[in-house]
Amino acid sequence: MSCLPSFSIPPPVLSSTIEQHLRSSVRLESLERYDVGTMVIADFHHTPYGCASWPAFWMHGEDWPKNGEIDIFEGWNDNTHGRATLHTTPNCAHDPTGTQTGKVLQETCDSSVNWNVFAAMYTTSEISVWRWRRQDVPDDIKSNNPRPELWPTPVATWKSGASCDIDKHFGPQNMIINIAMCGDSDLNTYAQGKCPGKCYDHLLKGSNYKEVYFAINSIKIFKGEPDAVSKPVTATAPGPKPVVPPPGLKPGKPVVPTVPKSPSPIPGKELPSSNTKPGGAAGPPPKDHS
Repeated sequence: MSCLPSFSIPPPVLSSTIEQHLRSSVRLESLERYDVGTMVIADFHHTPYGCASWPAFWMHGEDWPKNGEIDIFEGWNDNTHGRATLHTTPNCAHDPTGTQTGKVLQETCDSSVNWNVFAAMYTTSEISVWRWRRQDVPDDIKSNNPRPELWPTPVATWKSGASCDIDKHFGPQNMIINIAMCGDSDLNTYAQGKCPGKCYDHLLKGSNYKEVYFAINSIKIFKGEPDAVSKPVTATAPGPKPVVPPPGLKPGKPVVPTVPKSPSPIPGKELPSSNTKPGGAAGPPPKDHS
């Protein structure tokens, strides 16, 4: 891909649990970093779910948590909700007066059905995440002409201001797609679901993981400087059409990654809600450990 020229694949992180039940997984991380003025639009044909899984689509800066972390999507086990989250250094708090549809689980960001189309906007003034059912995806996204000012209320939004200065807490971000085995968040997610026994009881049986995979239709990146005048540009994706970046972003090029589509329709499962959460994920590799 042009904006994501290649991914690095780190070796699997083995569990330190005394039970020594091991299953390797994959973590894809972009070699390019994305700075303020970036919009990400991801279309997942299928997102992972199932006992003993912790899938995530997220971004983090170098020297975590100094340059912040943006979790666009996280899910746990068979829970029926996902989360959008920020992790930062101290003195960054969520402003509860912001307009969003998601439920705020905790305001602090300090690190101490088929709802499978996501958008994340990272600017100097805000970080926002949207999610749609396939039939509700805005036409401007389908035509590579994203207009966030016309979209409905985001599921999560963090405004830059006195409670959290985005410029101070966030730097260039690597994009990551990974599926961790077991692990847990600060909210004891395994106990909240319907999975029996202990998480590690599921690791060695392959049939438990038949739905634990990502099938990706596309991930498109729109890049530009904030507060610049938007002008039409042409997408580099197949079948280019005129593209107008969202207001406040300088013209960039949306790019479709070279991730193959699923050869045939794959049944998916909805994650019908997306919530903010406190800083429960650890630093890099934050989602590859138990």
